This record gives sequence, structure tokens and C-alpha cells, in this order.
Amino acid sequence: MASIPDFRFKSPFNPIQIFFENITNIIGYDWLFGYTPINLRRQQIIFVIFSGILILNMTQMKNALLDASSIGHLAINVILFSAATYSCVVAVILAKYSKDFRFLIDWCGNLYTKKIDARISHIRDELFKECAAQVYLFLRATNYGYKSLIPIIFTFPLFMYLYDSTIMTPFPFHIPYLPHDYFPFYQFNYISQLGGIYFAACVTIIINSILITMLIHAKYQLDFIDGSIKVIVNEAGTTFELSEIEFMMKIVIDMHVDVLDVVKISSKIFSLQILSLNLMCYFLIGFTYIVVQIDKSSIYFTAVTCVNVLQLGFFSFLGAHLFYRLTDLSVGIYCTNWYNLSVKHQKTLQMMMIRSQKSKALSAAGFIDLSLISFLNLLSRSYSFCALVQVILFEDEHI
Repeated sequence: MASIPDFRFKSPFNPIQIFFENITNIIGYDWLFGYTPINLRRQQIIFVIFSGILILNMTQMKNALLDASSIGHLAINVILFSAATYSCVVAVILAKYSKDFRFLIDWCGNLYTKKIDARISHIRDELFKECAAQVYLFLRATNYGYKSLIPIIFTFPLFMYLYDSTIMTPFPFHIPYLPHDYFPFYQFNYISQLGGIYFAACVTIIINSILITMLIHAKYQLDFIDGSIKVIVNEAGTTFELSEIEFMMKIVIDMHVDVLDVVKISSKIFSLQILSLNLMCYFLIGFTYIVVQIDKSSIYFTAVTCVNVLQLGFFSFLGAHLFYRLTDLSVGIYCTNWYNLSVKHQKTLQMMMIRSQKSKALSAAGFIDLSLISFLNLLSRSYSFCALVQVILFEDEHI
């Protein structure tokens, strides 16, 4: 992994926009977010072709799912169908909420360049240097994680062909009226699956990167708000006059409201994605266990499962950390000398404390929180499923 650059706060500076411009230009998706495209028509054609390939893969997977002749084939098809369904859901979400995603990206970028009072700017500069480096690290990990699936999945069959001259695709499906020993069938299957997985990886990288970016920046913005309140309150009457306190308190409250609005918007647009990712990981863990028990060489299924489960673990950790920071802001305010302020400012801070204590975590469709508890519950349920499968598959050995 490349070394993390030393981000400098020069105007205009926006590492988030630079990153998203790079990844969206590469895959032909920049028109969706409103960046200036080189060729709008070309971007749209690429998106339509990739969408068609993904739908074609889903059709193959659906037919194979219905025609599964054994529990091993059924497990493989469930894994692929759930992953393809998740990718289609992500693509629809990206298209439906493109303006909201653009708003989140711009909000994260504006945190670096927005003009604020010079007496608290040093707090922001130090915090967001660390924030930019952390976001850069997570985004590259997300990018490399999903892009690594493509060579793993499509290199293994080539070695098998060189080893025993068997023509195979990663996931051979039956296409009606086309014989399995017909070589163009394998070529068509191989290319269509490669395109489908590439498109799935691209849309997944984008939406996961936006979620990671939002979670980390919201957390650091809350750190900045906390630090600003401590400076304002503790230096009231010495460094700051009454009129200055009121002006700076308004700035801090506006920043807090912005964070709450961003979390609310994120809960709306990421709700279905978080739910789909939880369900997909549940199916991946359980049915990959079945495949590995039957076919010990199924390395690509294990790779797909590990990457997606690790991503869900990342999100759960960041989501839990953000929720903790939202509620912990009230503790930071309480530990200052807020009681030395005027009654008007005391009431203002009390309202902030009350609002912080009533914060809600990001949720999936209202019933699965993006938290470590939900992630551990998912692992627990998956383990129970694997234990049940172990008993069913090897029932004869236990008798």
C-alpha cells in the first residue's frame, strides 16, 4: 500500500473530491455525481452495458438456483445470487440518491475549506489532518479489497485449465439450448461473469467509500465541536467577550445541526444498503461453509466472504464509534465550566446536551443498527447456521 500523503490545508483543498473523481472517472460513473464528464454519452453507455451484464448474470444465477441438483450447487448459487442481488440494490441506490450522495461528498470536502473563526481554526486543522489520512487509508483498503476479488476469482480457473485441460468458468451455469461442451458457451459465460463482477465491485466500492467517508468525517466534526465548546466556555470572560461568545456559540450550534442532518440523510440513503449487506453476509458465511465442506478448493468463495464480512465489520466499528461520539458530546459539554456562563448560554448548552443524549445510530430499515452489537449478532447467527449444517452434512458420521 502506498504511503499516506501529508495533507496540507491549502485553498482549495479537497482530498475527498479528488479521490472520488479518480475512482468515478476510471469506471465511467462520474456523470452520476455531477462531475464534469469527458464524454457524457460514453459514461451512460458504459453504465447501461455493465447493468445489462449484471442483469444477465442474475438471470443465469436464477436459472441455476432453480435447477440446483445438489446441496453444493444450491449453496454456490445462493452465494452468487445474493451477491448479485446486493450489487443491483447498490446500483439502484446510487442512481436514486445521486444528489444526496453528492451532498454528502461536498459536505465532507467543505469541512476542510469552510471559513471559521481564527481562534478555533487550529483545532480543526490538527483534527482534519488526521481525519484525511484515516479516510485515505480506509478508502484504499476498500478499493483494493474488492478489486482483489477479480484476479482471485478469474485466475484460478486458468490454472485449472493448464493443469488438466478442463475448460471451466468460475461459476458454470446452464444456458438453455446451448450444449455445455460448446466452446463459445464458456467464452460467453466467462466474459459475462467477468463484466458482472467488475461492475459489482465498482458500484460496491463507490457506495462503501461514501459511507466510510461520511462516518469518519462526522466523527471528527463532532471532535472539533467538542474541542471548540471547551475553548469557548473555559475562556469566557478572559479571552472572549460576551458578544464574541454568542457569535461563536452560534457557529458551533450550526455545525452540530449540520452533523445531525447529515446523519439523518445517511440513515435514509444507506438504510437499504446496510440491510442488504447484513443479509448478504449472513448468506455468504453460511453457504460458503457448505461449499468449503464439500469442495476444499473453493478459494474464491472464501475470498468473497472474507472481503464482505470485513467491510461490514469496518462499518459496524465506525458506526458504533460515531453513535458513541454523538452521545458523548453531552458529557464533554458537562465537564466544562458551562455553569459560569449567562443563563441564556447555559440554556443553549443544556439543549445541546439533551439533543446529544437522544441521538440515534444509523439503522438498516429501522431494525438493524450499524453497530458492533449487530455485527456480533450476525456472526453468532451465522455460527449457529454453520453448526446446523455440520450436523446435517455429516449426520451419518455421528450415528
